[in-house]
Amino acid sequence: TSNTYWRWRVLNAAGAEVSLSLGNSFLLQVPNRTLWYGLYKVVLNLSMFAVTPPVSAEFVFYLKITKTPLTLSFNNESTPASAAYNETVRLELSPRDWDVEDGNLTGMAFRWICLQEAELPSLPDNVATRISIPDIPAALANGIGIFMEQNEMATCVSNCAERVRGSIPLVYLADCTENCGTKFSGLSFVWEMRKVTDINYENLDDVTESGKSFIKEINISFPKRNTIITKTPFCSGFTSRTLIRKPNTMTLGIVYLIRVSISSYGQEGPVTVKKTFLMNMPASGGNCTINPTAGYAMITKYQISCWGWQEFNATSNSLKYEYRIRPKGTKQTILLFYGPTAVSPPVLLPVGSATHGFRSDAYINVIDSVGDKIAFIFDVIVYPPPIPASVLLEKLTAIFDGSNDDLDRHLQSGNQQAAATTVVCLASVMNAKNEDAEGANASAEKTEDYYSRNDGGQPLRSNIISIVANFSVDTPEDLEQVNYALKNAIPVDRVNQVTVESQESAAEKLSEISHSFGRIGDKIPADSRAFLGPDIVLTGSNIWVASESTVNSSAASVNGSSHNDTEAQSKVKRVTETVLAAIDSVTDTLLNSSSTYSISDDSLSAQGLKLNGSGTENVTFQSSFGEVVLPSTAGCESVKVLFSRPSPYLWQNENSVSSPVLMIGKQGCRTRRAIDTTDSFEFSLPATTGSRIVVNATPTDRWLRFYHSVNVTSGLLQVTVLPLNQKQNLKVSVQLGRLPTLTDSMLNVSQGSFYLPAAVNESYFIAVGRADCNRDASGDVTAASCPDPVLSYEFGLSLFVCSMWDSSLGVWITPSEDVCRPEPSSVASKPRFVSNLFGSFGVGLNVLPNLIDFGTLFENWQGKLADSAAVVATVVTLWIIFIPIAVWLRHVDKKDLEKFKHLPLVDDCQRQFRYLMDVYTDKYKGCSTTGTPLLSIVGRNHLEACRILSDGVRENLRSGDIDHFTMTTAKHLGDIMQLSVTLEGTRPVFPWTLRKIVITDQLYNATYVFVNSEPIVGFDPPVILKLATKELLAFQPRFVKLNLQRKFQDDHLWMSVFKRDTDTNFSRLQRFGVCFCLLFMTMIANAMFYGVGEESQAASDTISIGPIKLSINTLFTSIMGGLVVIPVSAAVTIFFLKSERKPEPENDEPVD
Repeated sequence: TSNTYWRWRVLNAAGAEVSLSLGNSFLLQVPNRTLWYGLYKVVLNLSMFAVTPPVSAEFVFYLKITKTPLTLSFNNESTPASAAYNETVRLELSPRDWDVEDGNLTGMAFRWICLQEAELPSLPDNVATRISIPDIPAALANGIGIFMEQNEMATCVSNCAERVRGSIPLVYLADCTENCGTKFSGLSFVWEMRKVTDINYENLDDVTESGKSFIKEINISFPKRNTIITKTPFCSGFTSRTLIRKPNTMTLGIVYLIRVSISSYGQEGPVTVKKTFLMNMPASGGNCTINPTAGYAMITKYQISCWGWQEFNATSNSLKYEYRIRPKGTKQTILLFYGPTAVSPPVLLPVGSATHGFRSDAYINVIDSVGDKIAFIFDVIVYPPPIPASVLLEKLTAIFDGSNDDLDRHLQSGNQQAAATTVVCLASVMNAKNEDAEGANASAEKTEDYYSRNDGGQPLRSNIISIVANFSVDTPEDLEQVNYALKNAIPVDRVNQVTVESQESAAEKLSEISHSFGRIGDKIPADSRAFLGPDIVLTGSNIWVASESTVNSSAASVNGSSHNDTEAQSKVKRVTETVLAAIDSVTDTLLNSSSTYSISDDSLSAQGLKLNGSGTENVTFQSSFGEVVLPSTAGCESVKVLFSRPSPYLWQNENSVSSPVLMIGKQGCRTRRAIDTTDSFEFSLPATTGSRIVVNATPTDRWLRFYHSVNVTSGLLQVTVLPLNQKQNLKVSVQLGRLPTLTDSMLNVSQGSFYLPAAVNESYFIAVGRADCNRDASGDVTAASCPDPVLSYEFGLSLFVCSMWDSSLGVWITPSEDVCRPEPSSVASKPRFVSNLFGSFGVGLNVLPNLIDFGTLFENWQGKLADSAAVVATVVTLWIIFIPIAVWLRHVDKKDLEKFKHLPLVDDCQRQFRYLMDVYTDKYKGCSTTGTPLLSIVGRNHLEACRILSDGVRENLRSGDIDHFTMTTAKHLGDIMQLSVTLEGTRPVFPWTLRKIVITDQLYNATYVFVNSEPIVGFDPPVILKLATKELLAFQPRFVKLNLQRKFQDDHLWMSVFKRDTDTNFSRLQRFGVCFCLLFMTMIANAMFYGVGEESQAASDTISIGPIKLSINTLFTSIMGGLVVIPVSAAVTIFFLKSERKPEPENDEPVD
C-alpha cells in the first residue's frame, strides 16, 4: 500500500553494512561489480507508520558472490589444423574475465607448453620442444603440441548436503577424471580449510583423520562429464587424496571454505578447486515435555509435547519429532512416534524396569532436514497396573475385542504408530505379570490359572501377534516399531504361551520384515541400521525358541485342542524354515552394507565376513556355542556361519545331536565346487556329557589302582576322572589291549577330561590311582608316601560322533571319516572334528554304560542280612508302630472333618446371601462359656440382629476351639462395619473370652476381621467389636505368643500330628506318613555318607559338649544327610498342602 515503506540493507561477513543505493521497492537490484566475492546478508525491513500501533517486519536471506570462471578459447580463424615443417604457426587466444571489463587482463598469467606426442613429462627440463612465453597471450612457434586443460576434480564423498552436519565426518576426495595417463600419475595434494570470516587457514593436523583408510571403494559421479569412476583412495590426511575432517571439530552455524591444490610437476599445475559450505546448527528456540511423569501401564495415558522449535537457516520448517523410551538397565530404545507432529496422542507406555523401580528413560529428539538432532531425556515411571490377575484378564480381553477403545480407536483411525505403541504396552504388562505373581497382586493359584485357562495367556498373545501381523513395514520407522512389537510379544521366557498357529503368523511377518529391510535398507539411518538388522535376527531367535518349546511339549495345541505331534511338527517345520530364510536375508543385507556382522543371544550366534579379493587367509568364528576355523575361501565373496542351541531341524523325530548346531555357507562363489567343498576345516561344539559313576574304596592290586576297560570302534571317546576329595591328586594311565603299568602305558594324564580315538580291534584299559601312592617292588606300601590309599573319584565315559544333516533324507547321519573325522586334540567338553564339506553339523552322544555286577550284589544274601540284623529289626519295629497309629489317626481325621465343617446357625433359614463365620475362643483355661452368645451384625446396607452363635449339633465355644458357622441373610449386608455380642442363658453364665471373629462374604469374596480383647460377661451390655485395621492385626495383644503357639501346633510337622486346630488340606495321617518317610530317608542318607573319609586323621577328631562326644565324620554325615532329606520332605509337604480339597455337596437353593 502507499503507507508501506521498504528498506534494503546488505551486510558483509564482518557485519558491516555495505553502502549501496538500493531504492525503496520490493525489487532488489544490485549493480554489476559492486559487491566483492564473499557471503552477504541481505535484510528487507517493511514498516507501516500510518497505523496505530506501528507495524514492522524483517526478512533475511543470504547472497553469495563467487568468482565467475575464466574463459579461454582459441581464435579458430587463426588456428590451423595442421602445419608443415619449418612453418610458423600463430596461435591466438581469446581470454575473458567476466568480473571485469572486456579486455582487462589484470592479474592473469599465461604459460605456454608444447610437447611432442612421444615426449613424457617425467623429465620436463629436457623436453626438446618445450617453449615457455611468460605472462602475455602470444604466439607459439617451431613445433606442434597439445595443451592440456584442467584435469583435476574434487568431489564430496560423505556429508555433502548444502548444510553440513558437524556430528559426522566430512570427507572429500580429489582425483584425476580426464586424460589421466602416465603424464599425470604423480599427483600431490594440499588441502586447506578456513571460516570465510577468517583470513588464515586452519591447522588441519589435529582435526583430520591422518593415516587412516576411509572406505575400500568410492564411486565418484561427475554428471557434467557423464562419468562414474571407482577409486581406492589413499590414506587420508591434509596432504593426500582424501580429506576426512573429524566430527565435532567445526563451529556450528558458520560458513567454511575448503580448497585443494593439485599439481604434478613444474609444468603442470597447480590446479585449485574450492567450495564453500555452511555448518549446520541443530534446531533451537523450543522446549519439550512429557506429562505425566509417573503412572500405571494400561491405566495412565502419557502425552509428549514439543513447541517453539525453528530450523536453522531454513525458510520452511521441516522438523521431525522422534519419541522413544528405554527401560533402565536395557540398551535398546523403543520407538513410540516419528513424524512432523510435535504433540503425540495420549498413549499407554510399556512397563518400566522392575529392577530400577519401574523407571524408564524417555527420549525426545527434534530432527532437522539434514539429520542433526537435539535430544531431551526425561525420567518416567510406569508401574504395572495394581489390579488382580483376574481383572487384568478381563481388561486385556476387553481391549482386544474392542469393547475398550484404548487400541481399537487407533486401529480404526489408521494410526499405526499409536496402535503399535499400545500393543507394546499390553505385551509388557503381560510379561511383567508373568514374571512376578506378587507384583501382579495375585496368589499362586490365580497365577497358575492365568497360565493355563483357555482365555488366559495363549489367546491374549495370539491376539497381539495377529494385530502386529497386519501392520505395514514400508518405512524405516514402521519397520523398527513393528519388529520390536513382534519380539516383545514372544518373550523368550514365555514361549510356552505362543501357539504354533501364532508362530506361523509371526514367522510370516518376520519374512515380510526381512524383505522390507533389504528393500529400504539404504533409507535407514546408519545408526538405526546398526541395531535394527541384528534385532530382526533376535526376533527370529525368539520365534525359533517358541517352536522348540512346541516340539518339546507332549502334545501340540492346535486351535485349542490336542492333536498328534505329526501335525505340530509339520507346522514347526514351516516356521523354522521361514525363520531361517528371514535370518539369511537380513544377514545378506548386513554384509552388503558392512564388511562383517556378529549377532548373539542365549539361543544363537550369527556371524559373517566379506572376504578380500584373494581369500587366502584363515577365518575363525568363535561364540559360546562353539568355534570353527575355515581355510582360505578363494573364489567366494563372503562366508556366513550360524551357531544355534535349538536344532534347525526341530521337526525331525529322532534328534541324535547333543550339542549346538553349526551351519556354514559361502556366498557369491564363482564355481559349484567352491560352494560345496573346501580344504579341511576344524570345528568344535560343546556337547552334553553322559552320567558318571562314583568310586570310593581302597584298591587291592599291587599298584593301588582301579581299572576300567572300554571298546571304541568309532567316534571320539571322552574320559572324565574327577576326584571327590580335593586333597587327592589323581593320575590316569591308558594302554591299548592290556593293563597299563608304571612303565608300560600309551598315555599318562592328570585328573580331568581327555579324549581317545577309535580303536577297532582292541580295548582301552584305563587305570586310576593316586599320583603319590605306589607300592614298592616287593608289593608293600610305603607309609611315608601313602598314608591313606583310599580312592574317591567320579568316572564317566562319553562317546562323541560327528553328525551331519542329510537334506535329501531329512535326517541326521554319521558321515564317513573321509567327510568328517574326530580330532583327538580336543579340549575338555568341546570335542573337535575336521571336515571338508560345508553344511549343518552337530555332535552326537553315545553314553557307554557302566555295568552293575548283580551276581556280586546278591551273593551271600542271607549272610548280608545277618550282618545287618540291627537295621532289619529297626525297620520292622517302625512298621509295627506305624500301622496302629495310622488307623487311629484316620479315625481322628474323620472327626476333624466334622469339626472344621461350616454348619448353619441354629436359627438360619437358608436365605439368599451367604456368609462364613470363624469364631476363635481363647486358649486359656476357663475361656469357654455355658451361655448362649447373641450376635448382631451392622452392615452398610442392612442390620442383622440377634443371631445365635451355635449350630445346635456340636459342642461350641470351648477353650482354644475355632468354631465354623454359615449364616444367610435376606438382604446383602454391604460392607460390615461392626459387631455387637451379648451373652445370655440359664444362670449361672460363665464369662466367655472371645479372641476374634472372621466373617467372609461369599458373594464378593471379601473378608472382615473383628478382634476382641475383653471378656464377655453374661447379661452385661453388648460388647462392641470394631473392624480391625492392619496395624491392629499386626500388633494385637500377645501377638508373639499366639503366633509361636500356632506355628508350633499347626505348622510343626511332628506336633501337628497330635494337635491340629486349623483346617488345611494336610491331614494328620498324611503328616504322619511324611514324618515316617522323613525318618527312613534320613536313615538312607546317613548310610550313603557313612564312613566317607573316616580313614583320615581329621575325621577321627572329636568335639566334646559335656558328656556328649561327636566326631567330625559324624557331623559331616548328619549335615550331608540333612541336605539330601530336607528338599525332598519339603517338596512332599508342599504337594499335600497345595492339593485341592474335595468339594463338599451344598444346597444353595434359598428357603422361604
